[in-house]
Amino acid sequence: MILYHYTSADTFKFIWSSKTIRFAPAETTNDFFERFKTFVLTQDTFKRDGKQLDRNRFDHFDEKIRAELSKYKQVSFSYDYDDGMKGYASPMMWGQYAWRKIDKNTGQNGVCIALDSDKIKVPSFVNKPEKVSYTFTFEPPKVENIDYTQENAAALFVERNLKTYFFTKHKHWEHENEYRYICKQEGVLDISEAITGIYVLWDECTPLDDIKIIVNDDSLVRLLALDDFKRKDDEPYSLKEICDLQELMESYKF
Repeated sequence: MILYHYTSADTFKFIWSSKTIRFAPAETTNDFFERFKTFVLTQDTFKRDGKQLDRNRFDHFDEKIRAELSKYKQVSFSYDYDDGMKGYASPMMWGQYAWRKIDKNTGQNGVCIALDSDKIKVPSFVNKPEKVSYTFTFEPPKVENIDYTQENAAALFVERNLKTYFFTKHKHWEHENEYRYICKQEGVLDISEAITGIYVLWDECTPLDDIKIIVNDDSLVRLLALDDFKRKDDEPYSLKEICDLQELMESYKF
């Protein structure tokens, strides 16, 4: 599968120089409901094997759950849309993740990095990546059928609900078409052998000269024009193809 990572021009410099993408704290997501993950306490929270547990022994278990959730980090990508739109051609994603405001009047475009998921080197401590599901009926997990007196009870509760906490979002976010990696340690994804293209917008807000110097491979840099934001199978022209075409046209001048 080809994955797409939108980022600012500044962050792209670090990604390209290291050929890695760093995991970020999960609570830094721009989705309010993801930043403040919740759960529900019910009568069954205080029962185990049909017997009532002493509520006084709950011992701030809710705080332990939140502490456990705060350990998780993530890296997010997009992929090609079911309607035929390419993952690099989302106007919303360009505006939301690959744009940096310089001052009140100007801004700068970033890039979209295309990656072959099979060639990403993933550390062993990273959970299996998944596509995010989108729903209108999000329900927080219930704290039930778990012995919260055990030392690792909070970790077990979160692991049991990873799908809900990290791979389920509100329907209004489905335009992100998200594919996500999560883990509980500091780490990076090694993309040194996975990069298949660097997509940039072909306009005055794109620091194309800087990107050319950084990448130093005109065949890898692909220029997106307005026509590329349509559902089609053709790849945008690479910078090398455009330069070759311009050189050819110059040779025909009399």
